[in-house]
Amino acid sequence: MGRDIRRSRSVYREIQKELLMEGEQMKLKTQPKKTQKQAILEYIRKHGSITATQAEDLGCRRLASRICDLKKDGYQIKDEWITVKTRWGNGKTEVKRYSLNG
Repeated sequence: MGRDIRRSRSVYREIQKELLMEGEQMKLKTQPKKTQKQAILEYIRKHGSITATQAEDLGCRRLASRICDLKKDGYQIKDEWITVKTRWGNGKTEVKRYSLNG
């Protein structure tokens, strides 16, 4: 009977360890994702500016709308038209580039 109790305690401790590890993994999985606005701000701060093509890499397909939201939140964002090559490289087009003021 003593051996059974020791085995039970050992099994109980192993189960506790596994639950703790699973709990830590669940915490990692359930951390909130970045919003598009957060991702855009982070990108601008790191690279200085952003265009719609760059925003698509962040999962944002409507950059102008997110910029509008950021302006409503009080961020001072300037924009300018720039000329870039088309995605196929056979011509040029104009796109807006957004950056933080100041």
